[in-house]
Amino acid sequence: MRLSPEKWVLVPLAVSLGGCTAEIGVPAPAASVELTIEAQRRARDVMAAAVVADSEEPALELRSAEWRWGDLEDAVRSAGRAGAVRFAVINARIDEDSAVFELETMAHWPAVIHVVRSPGAFPLMTSAVGPWPSEAHARRQASEIEQAVAVALRAWGRKPALPTN
Repeated sequence: MRLSPEKWVLVPLAVSLGGCTAEIGVPAPAASVELTIEAQRRARDVMAAAVVADSEEPALELRSAEWRWGDLEDAVRSAGRAGAVRFAVINARIDEDSAVFELETMAHWPAVIHVVRSPGAFPLMTSAVGPWPSEAHARRQASEIEQAVAVALRAWGRKPALPTN
């Protein structure tokens, strides 16, 4: 039987109204499969083989580190909420080996912290606060910001994370 072009327009309408099931919105019953004892043993063996590595590489596990570069921005932001000198991050520029955070203290002083990645060691940090960063009060606040960021970075490093390598 050949349909004319006018009748082809009605085919999608008929299919959508008729559907493929007797009742719309009623899911098919769940499949039930019973495995023999031998099939259960083989299934467990296959799953166990997939979990246990055949190579000498150690299994992937969560690790804790003293600090992680990927946690740096979160650490700086949380240090601003919890440190002796409260601050907000206004701008962050993070590269592979260095980062610069522009900050504003609760007293509305500008501040900046430079962080440089140091291979095998804790990152180097230098900071400055206020329009006169060489004054004793500003130097003390800069030191407190660095200490707060170091504490926060170590706290973030203790949180479990998957290895990045």
